[in-house]
Amino acid sequence: MKNVRKYIIISAALAVVITVFAVLMIMYDKGVFDISFIKRADPVTSTAETETEPEEETTGESVTDTEGTDTSEETDSEETAAPSVFDELHETIPATNGKVYIATEKTYDKDTMSLYRLDTLTLPRLNVTGDNMTRTRYLVTRSDVLRNFTVKQVSEMRRAVDVYMGMLVVSDGTSLSFYNGSGIIMYKYTGEEELVFAYERDKEDRPLFILGEEYYYIDANSKTLVKSDFDKSESRGLYYNYTSDFAKDAKKAKFWNYKTVEQKDEGAIGSLYFDHGYVMVRNIKYERDDEDDGKVVEDMEIIVDEDGREFPLPEGYAAKAYSDERILVEYKNKYGFYAVKGAWIADSIYTYATPYYEGLAVVGTMLQRGVIDLDGNFVIPLSYTHISVCSGGIIVCWSAQTGYEVYIKTEN
Repeated sequence: MKNVRKYIIISAALAVVITVFAVLMIMYDKGVFDISFIKRADPVTSTAETETEPEEETTGESVTDTEGTDTSEETDSEETAAPSVFDELHETIPATNGKVYIATEKTYDKDTMSLYRLDTLTLPRLNVTGDNMTRTRYLVTRSDVLRNFTVKQVSEMRRAVDVYMGMLVVSDGTSLSFYNGSGIIMYKYTGEEELVFAYERDKEDRPLFILGEEYYYIDANSKTLVKSDFDKSESRGLYYNYTSDFAKDAKKAKFWNYKTVEQKDEGAIGSLYFDHGYVMVRNIKYERDDEDDGKVVEDMEIIVDEDGREFPLPEGYAAKAYSDERILVEYKNKYGFYAVKGAWIADSIYTYATPYYEGLAVVGTMLQRGVIDLDGNFVIPLSYTHISVCSGGIIVCWSAQTGYEVYIKTEN
């Protein structure tokens, strides 16, 4: 019995000592007193606190903590919040400020051209509208390595703001408004029948639309749809935003002993003409035997010169598109650009990339994209979730922070 009492007394004493020690440590940590033989550490600002907060794309509003308490008064009144990436972007790319600038589809040249943010239009913030649209797609299936291509009409959600062959298209779910590169209205469609984007141009290079089974173009002077005499035999066989002078002479293109890339989607942009002495072709290799015509062992795009010689890409890299003397290459599911002159334009570090259109290419990730010029320099930083290809000098961007924004490429 005495041993039990002794144990209880010792345990209670230890508990009191531990509690007192814990209280003293808390008081020391709070600065209530100092211990002469212990030197306090100098106060250090957390790297996470100093570097992470400015990246949280501020909008100029007060920052609140998790309990909703306004902490803006705690900062020095003379200090200003770090600018967001969008603030910096808008300082770098000025607004048109009501001036009329004419967008050009010419290849971007940093020395003779400028980008402007079109601020004459009020654009929606939502990424998509509630209406659908029918779009021609060139779908690919694979059978024994060989790719088979099929043209199909597919339904997809329409973006609230998009580009179509040099026209800016704004949808509110019930109507479509078409603007030129200066932000001037060309036509507004309010019909109930679906207006299909044909991805065709007539002989006068006017973008075409389909209503029912007839082709139409927009007459900007009368602001009406006009029936076209377009003949399907005139088709350039392309289903993407190509420029007015592109593929006019597709039937005159010169090819070598390769099966050419089917010229349908954006990835085939470099397969119609020799661009600075090179063209992209589809190379199919067979393993011949006596029983049949042979088995396909390789099916890939390559770049060849006018003598049919293959351009030597760095080992392990594959060509995905070719335009403006730049090859869009892929390496281990990452994309970059390599010039036919033998220099890297952009390392293969991006998970998303488009070919060069009018001297500009979109690169980045699925959630963060920007635009680079022919030298690989960013003209629009990695700051948007969606960026269209450049079409007729018009680029459409979207992010949850800014909503839709439109940039135009103009000659100085």
